[in-house]
Amino acid sequence: MHNHSDFYLFASGFWWLIFPIGWGLAGLVRVWIRHREAQAALEALKSYADRNQEPPQELVQLLKAPAKPPRTSRERARGMLTAGLFFTALGVAFLVLRLAHFHDNDPDNQAGLLFVVVLMGGFAVAMFATAYLLTRDGRSQKP
Repeated sequence: MHNHSDFYLFASGFWWLIFPIGWGLAGLVRVWIRHREAQAALEALKSYADRNQEPPQELVQLLKAPAKPPRTSRERARGMLTAGLFFTALGVAFLVLRLAHFHDNDPDNQAGLLFVVVLMGGFAVAMFATAYLLTRDGRSQKP
């Protein structure tokens, strides 16, 4: 019997938390970058105001613009396609792991790995279907 540390047991039981934590950290980085850009634009506006000059319209627009411009249907479809490929790769990786442990006698391990394979496959199908629908709807909206 292996005598693993408490951290190892925690990490092996909750490895999946890396995904929501990673997405959350990526969102925080995006917000921080947008904040820094807005702060720099405000500093530039302040320098124009101190000199009683009219700021360039581009600088004012930078502060009025949304953090991200709205994405087209085609761009969103590409994002869904990329996500579908990502989930397909994860599903294949877990399938290989499941097949590598085929002779493992632990039914919980087998069921857990199979569950993840099915889950990733379902996510992949959902992403591919969404990409298809976005592409189809984008074509029908063109003049």
